[in-house]
Amino acid sequence: MGHGLAVEALRAAGTKRVGIVLNFAPVYGEDPEAVDVADRYHNRYFLDPILGRGYPESPFQDPPPTPNLSRDLELVARPLDFLGVNYYAPVRVAPGTGPLPVRYLPPEGPVTAMGWEVYPKGLYHLLKHLGREVPWPLYITENGAAYPDLWTGEAVVEDPERVAYLEAHVEAAWRALFTLYATATPFDRPWEARYLLEPTGFVPYRLFTRFMRQFAVYTRERYRGGREFYFAGGIEDLARFHGYLRDRNLLTKRLFRPPEGLVAYEVPLLEVPEEAKALLAEVRRRLKAAAYRAPQEERGIVMAQRTLLSRAILERIKLRAALPLVAGLLEEGWHVLLFVQYRSDKTLDLTSPEAVEAFLQDAEERGLKGALHRHLAPALKGLGLTLPSPVAMVREAFGGLGEDLAFYTGAETGSALRRTKAAWDEGRVRLLLATAGKGGVGLSFHDTTGKRPTAQIVLTLPWTATGLDQVLGRVVRLGMKSPVRILFPAAPVPFEQQLAATVAQSLRTLGYAVRGGEGVVPERVVEAFLYDLAAVDLMGFLRLLEAEESLSKAPREEEASSLEVPLPPSG
Repeated sequence: MGHGLAVEALRAAGTKRVGIVLNFAPVYGEDPEAVDVADRYHNRYFLDPILGRGYPESPFQDPPPTPNLSRDLELVARPLDFLGVNYYAPVRVAPGTGPLPVRYLPPEGPVTAMGWEVYPKGLYHLLKHLGREVPWPLYITENGAAYPDLWTGEAVVEDPERVAYLEAHVEAAWRALFTLYATATPFDRPWEARYLLEPTGFVPYRLFTRFMRQFAVYTRERYRGGREFYFAGGIEDLARFHGYLRDRNLLTKRLFRPPEGLVAYEVPLLEVPEEAKALLAEVRRRLKAAAYRAPQEERGIVMAQRTLLSRAILERIKLRAALPLVAGLLEEGWHVLLFVQYRSDKTLDLTSPEAVEAFLQDAEERGLKGALHRHLAPALKGLGLTLPSPVAMVREAFGGLGEDLAFYTGAETGSALRRTKAAWDEGRVRLLLATAGKGGVGLSFHDTTGKRPTAQIVLTLPWTATGLDQVLGRVVRLGMKSPVRILFPAAPVPFEQQLAATVAQSLRTLGYAVRGGEGVVPERVVEAFLYDLAAVDLMGFLRLLEAEESLSKAPREEEASSLEVPLPPSG
């Protein structure tokens, strides 16, 4: 209880980082029951309450009656910023008699001057275990050994035993702490593993480039000099790379499982006007014809832009259709967190050649290749498409909420974002529109008070499993107290059904209970999603998605001619 009160007092005083330091002793033995008893006595009686699990069953044979500690436990489980780990020696036990039914066994290896066993693997095992159990950073706050100090009067003290002790324990900690805990995929790009594999000694320095070649990662000259990595493989290469990390205990799954019944996943079907469906279909039809008229080497990137533009258009169509859903959730008393994937502050305007040119120029500034102008501009000409920005649509529909409506996007300043986050945490914001790029990674939007039931609406799912896991983890997090509804609104259009089927299968693979998303998805598409093929080879990922569409076959020559899409200029 004193720990919980201290945490509250330190937070109130403005302390930025608050943690606790505990003594740990990993327990070893051949009898599982004896090991469990000793582990409860030495470790879990201190760790479990802090993690919000309450006290474990008493390790003593005849424990006294346990008082009602519900209020104390709530205080003890206040969220922390780090855990300090003290480790000196392991504990070895066998079944025994007495109040604590274990018998302590003698050390199995060398000991210090105090008789404590020297066992660096104990630190390794302890950090591995804590890394799976504890959601905060770990700090090794105490470790060391007592040996006779033999000073001969020289400037340097010869202390080989202590040096060997520290070297062995530092190496054990180094290897243990460089484990990546991921729910889905470990790296946006495989070559980022260099910062994991080289320091830990799994791959020698200067050999990393050669090592990565076996996973189809190569180097090439940069445009402005120097060299860069690039991926030239497929799903199988990424899977083998992940397998290498997993087999060497460098990668493990870490899933937060919320309390039973606290989280519900839903896929409501939206009512989309026929004219909106026709508009999306027309955009996709035109860009497909443009892709087949483009040179072979440029068709893939045109099809990629077709998919990206389709998703952006569909997101705004869905947002307009989802406004009644948002209003209903607000009426029911939910606090609504609405996630969008694409630019939230700009109108999507393709009503004139000038507007199309401005759209393509903006896309080029964000990485789109300039060569696409000659393919996309003629195809998009005369569409008459204009869609308000998500911010404008939400502001128009819910502006009456006043300060209960807020935005967490790239258009706001840093100070404004901090004020918005504080207002949301305090329950003063009822509807928050956030972009996945700004609010989808790292931030905590979950409620720890039990007073703010939250409905999270995800209009457009990210390309990759990592991105999806990040977005879903904003309100479903350790310490959550209020009910949560995760909604994936679906539109009854073929393009949405294709994407929804892919993501639904991936969600099932990830272990999320999502209703809906009927349809069989080839295993290769699921693997591409789970191994983040989109992050290292977007074109390869899009080709897999396009292969699932019934329209993916090239139109016959006479069909292409009937689409009335102007030919791009030659040359």
